Amino acid sequence: MVRDLYSRIEGIVTESGLWAGEQRQTHAFRPTSSIVGFTSAQVEELKRLGPTIAEVLQGMSRILTVAHNLDVAEGEAWRVLRKVMSMEVPGFMAPLQSLYPKQAPLLIKVDVMEDGDGQFHLAEIDATNRRGMGYTSLFERLRSEVKPRSSAPFTPIVEALAGLVKRLCGKGRPQLGYVYAHRERFYLSEFLILRDALRHYDVELLVGDELETNVVGDTVVINGTPCESALLADFAIKLERKELIVDLSRLYKEKRVRLLIPPRPFLGSKALLALLHNAEGDAKIEAILRSMIDGEAIDHLRQRVPMTRFVTKSSVAPTSGVLKEVISSGMKGVYFVGDPAFEKGFADARSRPYQYVVQDEIVCRRRRFQVLSSEGGSRENLRTRLILYYVLRSPAGGLITATEEKAVHGGGRAVFTGITAK
Repeated sequence: MVRDLYSRIEGIVTESGLWAGEQRQTHAFRPTSSIVGFTSAQVEELKRLGPTIAEVLQGMSRILTVAHNLDVAEGEAWRVLRKVMSMEVPGFMAPLQSLYPKQAPLLIKVDVMEDGDGQFHLAEIDATNRRGMGYTSLFERLRSEVKPRSSAPFTPIVEALAGLVKRLCGKGRPQLGYVYAHRERFYLSEFLILRDALRHYDVELLVGDELETNVVGDTVVINGTPCESALLADFAIKLERKELIVDLSRLYKEKRVRLLIPPRPFLGSKALLALLHNAEGDAKIEAILRSMIDGEAIDHLRQRVPMTRFVTKSSVAPTSGVLKEVISSGMKGVYFVGDPAFEKGFADARSRPYQYVVQDEIVCRRRRFQVLSSEGGSRENLRTRLILYYVLRSPAGGLITATEEKAVHGGGRAVFTGITAK
């Protein structure tokens, strides 16, 4: 029974292309027959967070635009905001980041930790990430295979994305362009999984490497196919092809392309949470926040985001918590107090003011998983993290990653699974 289920899961994942050839090693994970269930109260809490997150991100977009207007934004508080909001933003994207503040991110990814009392905490808000949707759609399919009678608590990610694309395209052809930087080709199989899933909803996803993408006149041509809808997922931050960067920048400035995710890298930075908390109680920054963001939204999110503060030259090493680099990928630049590398990491953080944050540690709830393998199965008690997307302010999909380690992450030793409603 266990081995048969493992074989079925292995077959689905291999057929999807995720485990094709050598990718079996680079995209490895441990399958499970366990599905994580959330109570109706937990589901409602995640739904309520959608409008709150959207309001905060919209307000931060307004602050970002004002901060870069030197005729208006004078003083130390605005200087700090400019510094933090521009950190590691590519030169080509800097002038784009402050344009069109009313253009809200229509796709928002959040990392949610559940504590022992079943309370949710947002460890990260990322309004620049569209990579995980293919993974999420795959594990929603596996949920149906493992627990055929289970029901998803939220609209499936592919259905939600398809609905968004159709809404934006109106009577035109429902079409979305995915242009990825050549350095991001590791994620190609995930993009293709999403492309194949969207076909079932009559939505065409054009996927192309920056080397396979050109602008002809005012039309983006991806892998030889014109993106007639002029609707792109985002403006990939890691693009390197200068000609394409210039052309896409022109189209964006002229409003000839539309983006689900506006080019505002700051909205994917961990610095966003530190600014939101304003841990030092800077009265001027607090006044700016509340002048641009609804106060109730600020207060609500502060209750759900662990206390996060910037590391500066005068910061004292904490006795608990986790150190995070403001701009990082996965678990790179992340150190828990007590880790062998924490002391060196904190010293580096102090030498680079505002480029690291310290966040209160969330003691993650452990859940029991039946982990599968070709030899059989084992019961394991693992820490979990929920990856959730919000589409038009509503939660969509849901992917659980679980590990033994305190730093819950992906990778070959991680367990991935879907979610259901209890």
